[in-house]
Amino acid sequence: RVPGYASLHNYSESADCGDELVDLIRDARSRGFRALKMKIAGRSLVEDERYLRRAREAAGSDFLLMADANQCYEMPQATRMGRILEELGFRWFEFDWSLIVLLSLLPLLGCLHLLHATCGSGFSPTATCRTKARPTGPSRN
Repeated sequence: RVPGYASLHNYSESADCGDELVDLIRDARSRGFRALKMKIAGRSLVEDERYLRRAREAAGSDFLLMADANQCYEMPQATRMGRILEELGFRWFEFDWSLIVLLSLLPLLGCLHLLHATCGSGFSPTATCRTKARPTGPSRN
């Protein structure tokens, strides 16, 4: 179960949206949210990782964080980002890709423990993908 959550994006005109991200997370907490989903992959992996680390620091360990890659990663980037998200204790890593792309990413199901995937085509293998989801915590690998 996931409680109602705030939803953020990373599409900011700011060259560095780190401070904006921290302010938005703090605002969500102050409004009573216990969870937040943020868009990632609109910037480089290095920038995304830095924002994710700032997000975890601002949110605290008692606040659920989820990430939505929004159709932007290929397999190597998705795997790397998934490992970062696991390390930071994110609840899920969401995709919204076509069925063809999703099927090519099935190996992620075996190596990431927080994957949640859906397809823009209307087919949703959520039940299959959620079998790999687990509560926030360190990676089993």
